[in-house]
Amino acid sequence: ATLKNLTLNGKAGAIVVPPGTYGNFTANSGSGFVLGVAGATVPAVYNFQNLTLNGNSTFAVVGPVVVTIDEGFSTNSSMGASAHPEWFNLRIADGGLSVNGNATVYANLEAPDGTLTLNGNTRLVGAVATNRLTVNGNSLLQLVAPTTPNPNQSPAVALTSPADGTSYAAPTAIALAATATDSDGTVAKVEFFSEATNLGEDTTAPYELTWTPPASGIHVLTAKATDNAGAVTTSAPVTVTVADNGVPFLANFEPVEGYQLGSLNGQRGWNVLGTAEVVTAPVYFGQQAVSVAPGTPPALLTRTFVNADPGITFIDLFVQPAAGATPAAGVLFETDATRVALTGTAPAGILQAFNGDGVGGGTWSSTGKGPVLDADGRTTGWLRLTTRSDYATKKWDLYFNGQMIAADLGFVNSSSAAFTGLDLSGHSTLTTGFDDLLVAFDNPIFTDADHDGMDDAWETVHGLNATLNDRNGDLDQDGLTNIQEYVLGADPSNADSDGDGIPDKVEALAGTDPTTNDASADLDHDGVSNLIEYQQGRSLTKGAVPDSTGVINLRVFQPDR
Repeated sequence: ATLKNLTLNGKAGAIVVPPGTYGNFTANSGSGFVLGVAGATVPAVYNFQNLTLNGNSTFAVVGPVVVTIDEGFSTNSSMGASAHPEWFNLRIADGGLSVNGNATVYANLEAPDGTLTLNGNTRLVGAVATNRLTVNGNSLLQLVAPTTPNPNQSPAVALTSPADGTSYAAPTAIALAATATDSDGTVAKVEFFSEATNLGEDTTAPYELTWTPPASGIHVLTAKATDNAGAVTTSAPVTVTVADNGVPFLANFEPVEGYQLGSLNGQRGWNVLGTAEVVTAPVYFGQQAVSVAPGTPPALLTRTFVNADPGITFIDLFVQPAAGATPAAGVLFETDATRVALTGTAPAGILQAFNGDGVGGGTWSSTGKGPVLDADGRTTGWLRLTTRSDYATKKWDLYFNGQMIAADLGFVNSSSAAFTGLDLSGHSTLTTGFDDLLVAFDNPIFTDADHDGMDDAWETVHGLNATLNDRNGDLDQDGLTNIQEYVLGADPSNADSDGDGIPDKVEALAGTDPTTNDASADLDHDGVSNLIEYQQGRSLTKGAVPDSTGVINLRVFQPDR
């Protein structure tokens, strides 16, 4: 509700009037008004249409005020504060002021169109600016040199938490804290901002707020303090980085993503044991990459993720590694499901894939594929490694430079319901480089609408359904699944892809190439061709067979005898 007119009858006491605009205010004997804000340095502003003070009424001010009255008036009551005439700035818009009886007015009076009349034993202590002045009887005008009140001092404020440059992994709740003081008053509130967005406020010390960033990225935080007189001070800015821990996730380690040159530890959710730095060379993509210094044990770069899909997740990254003497010494990266290593010596390295048992153990499996190594055991260029992890079937696949080289490997940990984190490993004696990391639900290598790990174009050419996960099917009924034939490069619609008379599965088990006609070859060097051994129903790999006398039978199949 809004109060316009007020009349206080006898003995009503004094009431506090808040700053504002009012109509007619009247105080009778034993009542009165109190204006202003104690301790304030900025005047409180009042507007009255008319003011009447009768008998022993009071008009007190407890802090600086500016009072404007539309019409002239007379008072039989004292007005203002005796110790601070400068607090009461009285402005009469039209008319003058008549002071009667024994009243004293402590004020700076402005009545440009009126008359100040002092009657009887009255006084005005302060300053006067009026059209006419009349002093009667024993009245007294006591001029006090106008004083310029000390200007309000702005509050001081500092944002003490978080520290500038801190990185967080989303989702996260960030504790904001600030200190604020005011030398000539009090702190009314401290507001916290992210750029221009008001995050909230605290009106009492300690000034604190918990904020959950709505989005990842770089955020500039400030604290803004307001004192009791309305002065405002903004703190020095603090910059924090909130890294998205969801999937899809892309890290090219570029400045536009918030990565800075120097230690990777703490940047955008990365934790490093050892030494890993964002550098400008060597890089695979853009301007920056990560260089991992050698160490014992090798450095470990860890990043956690949330909200991953419980189905299929792809990891795609470029690495410039060095080979280890053993798979354990040559681990490049691993997750709760996968583990990939590089072994070998110059000139050829071999990629190793870990076939897990689901409970943390398993065996390393050579893929037979790998990069060229230099004399130091380093790769001569960047490798592209991609994994496909199926959290429903607990199986994973490995691609090397866009080609699948291993399929249906067991998870290291089958209890994992979804992708939760990634570890990148350095080398004990040589530098390792990482760049262009992607974690996604879609195949990053080629179009794979059904997410079965096989190229849709390849599926279409060979009569498979590109919209249905048919990797475990066997279109040609040769005993090899479609995904096995995809890894081998065979034709899933033809049981004998190379037409050499030996079924693809037999060749796969024997270790021969089902895409190359090797019917006349002799895999086990027993003098009998692969085709004849297959036709005889014998193994292509067991070699010559001794008879009961111990003599080696070099011809176990002689169709002409």
